[in-house]
Amino acid sequence: NSALYTISVSGISLSGVLKDRLFRESNKTLDILLVAALGSTGQFVWTLLLLPMSFSVASTMPWRQYLTQGWAEFMGASAAFMPWLWMAYMVANISLNLSAVKLNKIGGQVALSVS
Repeated sequence: NSALYTISVSGISLSGVLKDRLFRESNKTLDILLVAALGSTGQFVWTLLLLPMSFSVASTMPWRQYLTQGWAEFMGASAAFMPWLWMAYMVANISLNLSAVKLNKIGGQVALSVS
């Protein structure tokens, strides 16, 4: 479990270091929304790369059945409020990404890690 955690956190750490380098080495002002969008894209790709490992750890079901049941729950098969819940999560995640990129731009990766 600690290896899986280390691998999952390494993408976020690498993203923060790369954003810090990007802000420090760029000669012009970068748009925070652009940097946050690229960070979210990297997060999505990293999640897709870790899906096979998470299937083996999370469940003994076949991956197709696991994804089908997960998608049904995600879209509100058992609770009508589920689509609203994941939309609220998306808004919170985007807000957190924007604030983290803003803090990274102002204070650097060390300030982001400490906060």
